[in-house]
Amino acid sequence: MKGSSAIAVWSQHRKLVAMRLLLLLLVLFGSLDGQAQRLLEYLDRGLLVLKTSEHSNYISWRLLATDDYAQAFNIYRQYDGQKKTKLNKYPLTKGTNFLDDAVDNTRDVHYTVATLVGKKEKEEAFVVVKGTDPVRTYLEIPLRTPAGYVPGDVSVADLDGDGSYEIVVHQTGKAHDNAHNGLTDEPIFQAYKLDGTFLWEINLGKNVREGAHYTQFMLYDLDSDGRAELVCKTADGTRDGKGDIIGQASADWRDTMKNSSFFGRILTGPEYLTVFDGLTGEALSTVDYLPARGDLQSWGDKNANRSDRFLACVAYLDGTHPSVVMTRGYYERTALAAWDFKDKKLVSRWVFDTQQRKHPYSGQGFHNLAVADVDQDGKDEIVFGAMTIDDDGIGLYSTGLGHGDALHVSDLDPDRPGLEIFSIHELKGGRQGVGAALRDAKTGKILYKGAIDQDVPRGVAANIDPKQKGAYMWWLGAESAYDMQGKAVGPAPKSVNFLIWWDADLSRELLNSNRIEKYQQGEIFEAKGALSINGTKNTPNLNADILGDWREELILRSEDNQTLRIYSTTIPTDHRLYTLMQDPQYRLSIAWQNVAYNQPPHTSYYLGTGMDKPVKPNIQLVKPERQQQAKVPKPLYRDPIEDGAADPAVVWHAAKKCWYMLYTNRRAKSAGLSGVSWVHGTAIGIATSKDAVHWQYLDTARFDSPKSTATLWAPDVFYHQGTYHMYLTVVPGVFEHWQHPRSIEHFTSKDLRRWTYQSTLNLSSDKVIDACVLALPQGGFRMWYNNEKDGKSVYYADSDDLYTWTDKGKALATRGEGPKVFAWKEQYWMVVDTWKGLAIYRSTDLLQWNKQPELILDKPGISIDDAVVGGHADVIVEKDRAYIYYFTHPGRTSQNKGKDDYEQRRSSVQLAELHFADGKLSCVRDAALFADLER
Repeated sequence: MKGSSAIAVWSQHRKLVAMRLLLLLLVLFGSLDGQAQRLLEYLDRGLLVLKTSEHSNYISWRLLATDDYAQAFNIYRQYDGQKKTKLNKYPLTKGTNFLDDAVDNTRDVHYTVATLVGKKEKEEAFVVVKGTDPVRTYLEIPLRTPAGYVPGDVSVADLDGDGSYEIVVHQTGKAHDNAHNGLTDEPIFQAYKLDGTFLWEINLGKNVREGAHYTQFMLYDLDSDGRAELVCKTADGTRDGKGDIIGQASADWRDTMKNSSFFGRILTGPEYLTVFDGLTGEALSTVDYLPARGDLQSWGDKNANRSDRFLACVAYLDGTHPSVVMTRGYYERTALAAWDFKDKKLVSRWVFDTQQRKHPYSGQGFHNLAVADVDQDGKDEIVFGAMTIDDDGIGLYSTGLGHGDALHVSDLDPDRPGLEIFSIHELKGGRQGVGAALRDAKTGKILYKGAIDQDVPRGVAANIDPKQKGAYMWWLGAESAYDMQGKAVGPAPKSVNFLIWWDADLSRELLNSNRIEKYQQGEIFEAKGALSINGTKNTPNLNADILGDWREELILRSEDNQTLRIYSTTIPTDHRLYTLMQDPQYRLSIAWQNVAYNQPPHTSYYLGTGMDKPVKPNIQLVKPERQQQAKVPKPLYRDPIEDGAADPAVVWHAAKKCWYMLYTNRRAKSAGLSGVSWVHGTAIGIATSKDAVHWQYLDTARFDSPKSTATLWAPDVFYHQGTYHMYLTVVPGVFEHWQHPRSIEHFTSKDLRRWTYQSTLNLSSDKVIDACVLALPQGGFRMWYNNEKDGKSVYYADSDDLYTWTDKGKALATRGEGPKVFAWKEQYWMVVDTWKGLAIYRSTDLLQWNKQPELILDKPGISIDDAVVGGHADVIVEKDRAYIYYFTHPGRTSQNKGKDDYEQRRSSVQLAELHFADGKLSCVRDAALFADLER
């Protein structure tokens, strides 16, 4: 069988099999309502505030798919030093946006969005607008654009797990189309937070050619662990975000002979597929790229113009978990390879390969693709141009209409069931056929044929007329726009490019370059000072609903290529929809938007004039418990008195049912202190918290002692039988040097604020510091401390009653301070501050300690006040999770070496989570943390 007859027979066979399976399911289960839930990323409220004038701010936030459509909100404004003011007279139940037109924007303004259920209110989102912020309708992200490069395609995902998006930008240098010879620059990817924090850079190297058809990248949470990964084609010499090289660093597989017919092309050499950690850029898993290059001629030529046509997407092929699909070829031979990312390894799922050009599914691919559940079975299909591949890697149908440049998949016609696909087709060289077509997404049945025997390079379909229900379709060269029945309904828009939901109604606007137009009304917005990308394609860096309500943001590069601008509408609307990023089809379209000839995203339902309220998606949020947990800020805490919080000790106040943090309060703010006198004369500060995350300064601890308490360091607090016991380092004076005695003294308290002296412990020397106490499993107690006269080794002492202690000698022959011992995962752990990170020791008997090779908190972080090593820690184990509280000196960076002023002396307390795997402890300090410490 050949040609269309083979396609028809195969399509009928597939329909018959599908019908039998459907009938079987109906008999067994009665309905298909039990489809698996898709695992989708957790999102926060995406609160966005744009300063629209000196006295007005536009506020916008997300309605989530997990919310009731009638969810009520309150908005609060607060100036520094003043109480919060509720801005809305009645609960907000219409659009999730608000215009504050009576604000003093010369001052810093804090906004809070709170949900309201009955009379119970929950604060969910916060943002601060600085008085110095300019009046403008965009956010700006500073970039590290390499010389000669331009910020290109952008994708977004949650890289750190905090519920908000980060950005990955493809920095593009000199590039070439597959049809052209020539050397290219090395493709570069960079990751940023929305506040401009730089995360990492990945350089694909010289063995990956730069160009629209080569460098497709997918950014998605592929293993559903709450943090996204990046996956793309790599080669010898690719450098990951940690600086490590994939393959052979010195290999050069390019044809570098200028007089060669293949100059600049890469026709040989290994090809890889790599998954990178989204937070660090580290390469996690690398495999051989599938489909493999093999015989070049099998793809249609010998110069890789046909074989090096790559596309990519993410799809839920099992209905629950995301898979990544990488492709090769579409003009003739066509192949797709699906991969799962399990246990941090890429695992092949299936490969679809036509093997040759004379195949019903060969030559049907476009310069882009789409992903949608076209047959409504809960699993995704790959709309690969003029044909569609089912979730199991078997062809669903092929229309035989051939190659094209643009397609649009959605419920374009709300009056007929299911999804529709609008596509345009190339008819070069006098080839005859259909230039524009509308088809049923499930069956491939052609519903409309247009542009007969015309070569059509661009086309669009969307609801753009606020007066009419349903989508219009039009293409370059068409005089009219057509409705879904093929009826001419009005003039075709001059813009045949991108789309955007921007204004107050439900219909979509026309986006071309840096301008937004309303159909038959003209331009309504221009992003002055910003430019589009991809040459004559004039596409945005990204067009997606990444912040605020359901309408889309427009991301463009600045004219100097040194920043990205995120434009957002400031037009109020009463229309209420859950965030488009929780519509599964729309979310996946943002992942594939960067592929080759970029296309605008579409929803899985009809969104436009005359629409019905969308049915909530069948999704399950990854780690949904984060909605009920406390998001940990960076920094966690700064002392408001001296700004020198260090050596934190966190303890539960049993009577008040809240957490107390007691800490050394170094005198960072005190001027004129020479030598190290600023770390002497220190008090013990106290902060309190209900959830051990959001802390408020309370007081300074009071000590009733017959001895000098001029300098107090490193409190350790142990609760036993209704009494709090503190073991405190005491220095008898204020000194400019370290050559003085210090002792560990025992105090007791009933309230954690007023402390009574009990004794000075008789330990191994007169220079001992940093006590830590743990109850022994067989009864009694053990203290570990630092003996500074023995090379700062860790010693230990035992007690039966917490009052009388017997020194036992050396526990660890190691240099370090602040030993902290705790029990977790059926063993004991000791954390020691080595001044270059924290050393980890493990024991089963609290006597023999084995050192783990790796330090933790030794690499600088990226968050505020966390870009230095971590020091002197406390650990709280709660609900089988271990949290580490540590402090940093944010100003002690390599750039500030030799300086000693306030910025180098101040300190902050930070919080991270410890992880146990393969017998070791680790800590990813830059990962977002949602703590569950409220009792």
